[in-house]
Amino acid sequence: MTFLDELAERLINSHGVDLKDCAVILPSKRSSLYLKKALSRKIKGTFWAPLTLNFTDLISRYSSDDLMDSTSLSFELYEAHKELAGQNAESFDQFYKWGEILLSDFNQIDLYQLDASEVFKDLQNIQELESWSMETHTELQKKYLSFWKGLAPLYYTFNKHLQSKGLTYSGSAYKRVAEQLRESGVTESEFNAIYFCGLNALSPCEIDIINSFKKSMKTEVIWDVDQHYISNPNHEAGHFYRSIIRHNSNLKADNIPDNLDSTDTTITIYESSSTISQAKIAAQILDERPQKNNPESFAIILPDPSMLLPLVHEMPSSVNSANVTMGFPINKTEIFSLLTHVIKFQENSKKYETQRKNIFIHHKPFQRFIKHPVLRYLFGEELDRMDYKIRKENKVFIQESDLSDLSIYRSIPTLFQTWTNLSNQPVESLLALIDFLEPRLGEDSDRNKINLQSISQLREVLTKLGQTFSRYPYVEKMSTFKRVFNNICNNHELAFYGEPLSGIQIMGLLESRALDFEELIILSVNEGILPRGRQDNSILPFDLKRHHKLPASKEKDAVLSNHFFRLLQRAKNIHLVYSPLTDRFGSGEKSRFLLQLEEELHQVKISSKKFKTFLAKKPKQDAVRKNAEYIKLLDNYLTNNGLSISGINRFITCPLDFYYTYICGIRDDDQVQEEIEDSSMGTIVHGVLEDIYHPFIDQELRAASLRKSLESVKDLTEQKFKTLLNQKNLFGINYLSKEMAILQIEKVLRADIEDLENGEEIKLLGVELDFSEKLKYSWNGNTIDIKLTGKIDRVDTKNGIVRLIDYKTGTFDNKKLKSLDLNDSFQNASNLELQLAFYAFVYGRNHPNKTITSWIVALKGNKKLYNQGSVKNLPYFGNDFHQAFDSFLKSIIDEMTNEEIDLIHDESSKYCQICD
Repeated sequence: MTFLDELAERLINSHGVDLKDCAVILPSKRSSLYLKKALSRKIKGTFWAPLTLNFTDLISRYSSDDLMDSTSLSFELYEAHKELAGQNAESFDQFYKWGEILLSDFNQIDLYQLDASEVFKDLQNIQELESWSMETHTELQKKYLSFWKGLAPLYYTFNKHLQSKGLTYSGSAYKRVAEQLRESGVTESEFNAIYFCGLNALSPCEIDIINSFKKSMKTEVIWDVDQHYISNPNHEAGHFYRSIIRHNSNLKADNIPDNLDSTDTTITIYESSSTISQAKIAAQILDERPQKNNPESFAIILPDPSMLLPLVHEMPSSVNSANVTMGFPINKTEIFSLLTHVIKFQENSKKYETQRKNIFIHHKPFQRFIKHPVLRYLFGEELDRMDYKIRKENKVFIQESDLSDLSIYRSIPTLFQTWTNLSNQPVESLLALIDFLEPRLGEDSDRNKINLQSISQLREVLTKLGQTFSRYPYVEKMSTFKRVFNNICNNHELAFYGEPLSGIQIMGLLESRALDFEELIILSVNEGILPRGRQDNSILPFDLKRHHKLPASKEKDAVLSNHFFRLLQRAKNIHLVYSPLTDRFGSGEKSRFLLQLEEELHQVKISSKKFKTFLAKKPKQDAVRKNAEYIKLLDNYLTNNGLSISGINRFITCPLDFYYTYICGIRDDDQVQEEIEDSSMGTIVHGVLEDIYHPFIDQELRAASLRKSLESVKDLTEQKFKTLLNQKNLFGINYLSKEMAILQIEKVLRADIEDLENGEEIKLLGVELDFSEKLKYSWNGNTIDIKLTGKIDRVDTKNGIVRLIDYKTGTFDNKKLKSLDLNDSFQNASNLELQLAFYAFVYGRNHPNKTITSWIVALKGNKKLYNQGSVKNLPYFGNDFHQAFDSFLKSIIDEMTNEEIDLIHDESSKYCQICD
């Protein structure tokens, strides 16, 4: 028999079927509904139902003041602070951070009927002792101590301020009703008997109120507890019952059942392979459950509300009906997430507003906004174009003129303009956004049910917030607006519609109070969730709370412990699921409540299972077979696109990365550069050197001309930086990078000037010289022309000897530049050695009678500038070199074309772009 069945029987035995003069105080509205169902089952006819209330409803019947929401209370507390502090009052933005915490402490002080002046005097004394010094206090210390001294006056001023307006907060209402009933008794009442049922963590105010009713009418306290944890003085679940009856023996329970440790009970503990896969375990348990079992006696309990959507998604088809009792947190919805993205880019816009007037929105928060799934679903193509434009044009900051193609901008321009009046602009703009989205999402209402319901709920939240801000126009910072908005949304949930008394029940832990089910699944039985751990948001230190008997983290754990063990005490078949892994969904430590069950329950049949779920996941591909499609693509690459030295080096480094990058053409998307990257730095240096040297092609270089060119280096470099970064001015790291690039470019010019002044003769033959040469190659019985392509940074002659020059703007270690051994495996060749030989090979095919050398020009740092490459036992020219390199190069192509050798990822490769 359930607790509410027992309660219904007790009420009928005492009052018959006429229960209209009875009041029953229960923990929740859900338990009230279940009580009425239990009564109807037993009476089986027409009857007068009792008045069912929760404790707060009871208080409101005896309090004439209006109970305020926490957000409005913060503003009212701020007005009390302003009244006390006058011109020294903090701004609301400063005050709100600690005002929220103070409200919680005020509430606890009243619920526990403490003298606020004593509590805050003790707190002041603690702070003064900690700040004690032989020296005179500084102004900062005096201000610090005055804060603690002002808390008691603020408490009394705040209460007086609320009373003058006929307003109150929860703790104050409880305290005043307790005082009123204690002094005057229950003089008027619509009922003559009252039952307090299934309650647990009663505050002194609530106990006083119960005792006042006991003196005035028939009053009973009916506890929903179990002998197992009540009789154990160390068990958290019985903490509140034991402490209450210790000082109020008249509230002691008559008969306490001993149901928890029963031979009829079976508990199975499941270890899930991941947090999210707990929903799959629940689905499998449901699917294997006998259909004949009554679904109304089955409940799934979700201590972590974020598990609701995964669970609903995994519900098996064998479940014909289910009712979601719990609400889904509105701050977990996609629409809330979208609104926070807007607030974030507005915060960012404010950040840059005073520094540079032409800046509108920084690209990072803006790109996160346009990539949001709701917007992508509605406006995917136009947002893709915008994202491409931002990356292609390297738009670090988005100007208003960039937004003209966005339909969302054309409809709601105020969403993107910097909000200056925080009392109305944010709320009006966010309301305009959800009004804009609603009809578009409504075109497929079945698919967008949750988003449409989120919009409805958030419209209510924003409307209320707008009214609050119009009454209290104190918010000056976007960070404060965001915090207020988040706090309001934290207290709102999406309600799910269903039949509350039929089918399997899905509910949170709080909703399960006073309810009993024969079969249970409880998910997320992990530390940090059950119990939640230390979350004591208070300015009162632990020792002070202990002294005044205020609840701390221990008492919060005791509340959750009672919810958990009470839920198990009448169940027969229990499934408890936890995850040992820590991920973004939650903590991975097994709850100590599970360890308690295993240690304490000796008659219950407890077993454990490790449950592995195989989530749909594409396996990582570490190898690709060379099939007909690959051969076709490779042939096209070699003969049409062309084989470059970068492709050759990529193949040697990692064949699989070569396949993805060069054969399939998969490349990383361009990203916006706020700070110059190494590759872009090289592009700029190469570009400036090309601009400077290009006029001298096919000419002998002259020292005087190069000196004149030195004068243009700074302007040319700065202009290329600004163009690449799309910035009008260079700051910070970009400015330093520009200066470093100038030094590197000047280093080349000065080296040439020095050589010329020393009598060397240098003739420039080309800069950024593109080449394309054909290489005959036999493949599958045919001869094909492989295109060899590339670009040489500079070609010149120095005293008649050809120099093929490659500029290196990054880190270069000349110790790694060794002679290339063409008789060794190509796997042992370094990138630099192969690159220099490749250039010499290709250039030499058209210039067979030239003496050729290849060089690395190391521009970074103070190391040797010109570094010559070499081939072991051969020069970079002549028939011997060309024949040897031809064979060496073809050995690489042989492996590319060999269908017996798979394309495999090289684990030692550090720079794979795709296969990693």
